[in-house]
Amino acid sequence: MRESVLVWNGKSTGLYREARRIIAGRTGAAPRTVRTIDFDVFFNEQPGALVYFPVFQGMNGWWGEMLGTNARIQSKMILSPECILYEIGIDGAATSRQLFAAEIIPHTLKKVKEDY
Repeated sequence: MRESVLVWNGKSTGLYREARRIIAGRTGAAPRTVRTIDFDVFFNEQPGALVYFPVFQGMNGWWGEMLGTNARIQSKMILSPECILYEIGIDGAATSRQLFAAEIIPHTLKKVKEDY
């Protein structure tokens, strides 16, 4: 059984309980809940553990906490239309993927008319 941690800085809502239920089903035990996490420190101290990190609609820049670590997203689960729960670890599982992200600033697209 791998240790798992759920990063949750909100209240104990139905969404929180659903996240804990899903994690317990995947890992065989209820996760420990923390409000914040330093990925580098956490994985250096517990390299085989998993972090479950919720990403809510409208959230910006959450991946910055993973930069500079060997952490990879291994799986993602949809909790609701507004929230995705990411499973993050460093064990190099076959399903893990390196995360690359960029912020795209919206702009107005102009139709270009070509004359032949």
